[in-house]
Amino acid sequence: MVSVREIHFAADNFDMVRWSMRYCQNPQQAQALCDAFRMIPLEGHQPTDENVLMYAREMVECLSPLSMDLETLQAAVLFIYYDHDLVTKAQIEAKFGTPLVALVSSIQQLDDMRNLNRSSTVLQHDQVDNMRRMLLSMVEDVRAVVI
Repeated sequence: MVSVREIHFAADNFDMVRWSMRYCQNPQQAQALCDAFRMIPLEGHQPTDENVLMYAREMVECLSPLSMDLETLQAAVLFIYYDHDLVTKAQIEAKFGTPLVALVSSIQQLDDMRNLNRSSTVLQHDQVDNMRRMLLSMVEDVRAVVI
């Protein structure tokens, strides 16, 4: 079955709180998800930031059918911001605490596997597979694999 995510319907009057209520169990969780999105200013942002925001929204929309918890949705958003150098781990820890930083770090470790494919001409296929298995075993939180 094919579904079109809401992110593909751009709206000038996008309401972050109303949108986040669709993916959270209560208003407090929706507000907490909005807090993750607000780590970068939503108003007056650069065009590249607009793409990052869209990517973050799309991640939440992809993860929500999997019934992921609030912390996982927040980590997905914050990882995208971190990966684009819009926030630091220190900023994430100050606002959201150590568990969320640990989850973002686990996602970063797994994201590093993308580089293995780029260098696969140097490494044998078995070596790349062994490296992937090693990285997966180092991940502390299974939710990082899903993200």
